[in-house]
Amino acid sequence: MSRAWTDDENAYFTRLWNEGHAPESIGNMMALQGRPITAQTVKDRASHLQLPRRAPKPETYKHGWSLEAKAAIKQLWSEGYSATQIACKVHHLREGRITRNMIIGVVTRMNLPRRTPAAPKYTKPIKKSVLGTSRKRTESQGRTHTVKRPVALKAVPVKPKDAERSGPTLFNLKRKSCRWPVGTETGEHQMFCGEDSDTGSPYCCEHRKRATSQMPKEQREAQAEAMRKRHREGRMNTVGFGSRRAA
Repeated sequence: MSRAWTDDENAYFTRLWNEGHAPESIGNMMALQGRPITAQTVKDRASHLQLPRRAPKPETYKHGWSLEAKAAIKQLWSEGYSATQIACKVHHLREGRITRNMIIGVVTRMNLPRRTPAAPKYTKPIKKSVLGTSRKRTESQGRTHTVKRPVALKAVPVKPKDAERSGPTLFNLKRKSCRWPVGTETGEHQMFCGEDSDTGSPYCCEHRKRATSQMPKEQREAQAEAMRKRHREGRMNTVGFGSRRAA
């Protein structure tokens, strides 16, 4: 059986209750006076002493939003503010950080009217193709598709045939000279184009296009055979020259 409350304990308890301390805090403070009590006992004792009741806590939703915050969000949403702007205006009505997605979640649960999507501020420019075509968007029967149209290319000057040309030999070539063989000489007298080569290619613009162009299979085989023949003749001439020199 618990002992009876003294007048000093009742006066101390009344002062703590009137100061607005929480029931748990009052129980801890009473424990320092030699009477430890629980939070429920604090409430029962306050009712027994006919102390004024505490004001109920404001009603909150299951996600921690109060009625005041709900009304503020509803008002701002009806005025046309964005979710990000509303989050900045109601940050003081809820503990913790308020984000745009949190505002959207509250608006969805409150069944507020949806916003119509805003019109785009600008249209993304259409990139032009670098392979000789450009793209144009057309609309037909509510669908958008892409149509290619040709673009005029710059004319490339045509040079004379390689068999009729002359150029530097192998030992006279520079680092950025075109290595395309020209003329009819072979071996150490073989001549090359010698024009400035393109970046990343051993040939100039004209010969690079010829090297990478699509030609018939018969023409490729004939050209390869001619190159092999000239290579064999050049080796024979080089060996003969070296033998005569050694002798």
